[in-house]
Amino acid sequence: MGDYSSDLDDVLQAAARHGVKRILTIGINLSSSKAAISLAERYPNIFATVGIHPHDALTATPGNLRRLADLAGHRLVVGYGEIGLDYVKNYAPREAQLRAFSAQLHLAKELGLPVVIHDREAHEDVCRLIKEAGPFPQGGVMHCFSGDRRLAEAMIDLGCLISIPGVVTFANAHALH
Repeated sequence: MGDYSSDLDDVLQAAARHGVKRILTIGINLSSSKAAISLAERYPNIFATVGIHPHDALTATPGNLRRLADLAGHRLVVGYGEIGLDYVKNYAPREAQLRAFSAQLHLAKELGLPVVIHDREAHEDVCRLIKEAGPFPQGGVMHCFSGDRRLAEAMIDLGCLISIPGVVTFANAHALH
């Protein structure tokens, strides 16, 4: 919300004028998950997700996961994430990311929520953990997909949608093309 705090109403009105009917605001840690719900409570066309991003994997403690599970029960929470693995930035140790991702996949399944997956250069581990935790009857989405056709097909077979990011416009994005 911080980036748009001074002109949020204008941004939302512009989105509506351009045909945007619903907006999903994503939780990436405990505080942003709470903020996402708060924003969704203020606007009838905004919905929220909750979760802990791989950059914050060290905060995926049992207590914080319980708090997220409680938040996930809110009527405006429609998904769990952005969760996943990021082997590019490595802001959190790989083992912590793997534990946090696995725990949150199981929690999302238990809660019956679709998942929003972050995957940066961690394709094999992401697929393996989703297979181990699945199936996910509610599905999910690979946020900002950066894999190749083989990974796309594997994720689709696991019930995920593929979100193609603006990177697809880059001339050197050969695998994504």
